[in-house]
Amino acid sequence: MKLNSIILFSLLFLYGCVQNTIAIYVSPNGSFDMVIHAHGDENDILDNDFPINNLLNNSDWIISSTIDSNNVDTHDFIAKRQFFANAEVPQNFTINNNAEIHPFLKHDIDVKYRNWILYKTYSINILFHSREVEDKYPTLMNFINNPESNYSGLMQEIFFYLFEETLLRSQIEFNQKAIIQKELNTWLQQEVATKTDSTIFEYFDDLKEEGLDLIMHPVNPDFYNEIDSIFNYLEKEYEITKKLIDDDFEIKIILPGILEKSNHKEQNSDTLKWSFDLKDFMNSDYQIHASSKIIYQQRSIIAALLSLIILIILIIKKRI
Repeated sequence: MKLNSIILFSLLFLYGCVQNTIAIYVSPNGSFDMVIHAHGDENDILDNDFPINNLLNNSDWIISSTIDSNNVDTHDFIAKRQFFANAEVPQNFTINNNAEIHPFLKHDIDVKYRNWILYKTYSINILFHSREVEDKYPTLMNFINNPESNYSGLMQEIFFYLFEETLLRSQIEFNQKAIIQKELNTWLQQEVATKTDSTIFEYFDDLKEEGLDLIMHPVNPDFYNEIDSIFNYLEKEYEITKKLIDDDFEIKIILPGILEKSNHKEQNSDTLKWSFDLKDFMNSDYQIHASSKIIYQQRSIIAALLSLIILIILIIKKRI
């Protein structure tokens, strides 16, 4: 198989397209319904780039799915849940915000409701965290922006990043880390940089084991688990970013009252919409926000009249 075919196959064709939709419907009392709908390839729905499949074991969500059906080429996975006003939406729906850092797609959803004397306010802020592709693997960024461009050296770049970053993040003592860094650089230049992308792709596991042995051999065995954990995290992070290349996202929001602020891309009746993909959050956070207000007309009129009466009384007292 030719180089371009191998890389394209590894980047795209192992994972199908999926349309991920998050719909949030806010009620006047501040409670809100959330519907998550994934439509597309079965394997891509069930992988961990956008890990909604974990909701299968969460009794708080109502699940409907065609995953077990053999009669369709594309599948649907729908999860529904109602939240109380100002309830916390766990990051990635199943991973608690206070949990240990994870390599999955991170997105924060914050739905706020305030009931004041004269009005109610509603706001939604959603943040899809940057995958920092340009800083970590710039050749992959070039491929995402232009699949027809020359992306030779992609696997070399990934390999260099994984090992250099693993060593950097480890707690190995500074002087010993410098010695290992020198040996690692020599090995990367002689054993990795001299190989084609297709060779690195084919022998990735063997090269990975050889590189980890080089880092671990001089250090205390107490560091082994840490080094292995760091590398696996970074490798998983890359794999998830790669899987996200063919995923599309859509956010739909309905807020009660009068819309005050929003950065929506499209509006259909009272539904605000945002459509985006990996390009929109591969190097910077993708932010979504909308806010609305319900004004108590009668209370406002009464408050204005009371204010006027008080003002008149104060003027009369001052003249007396």
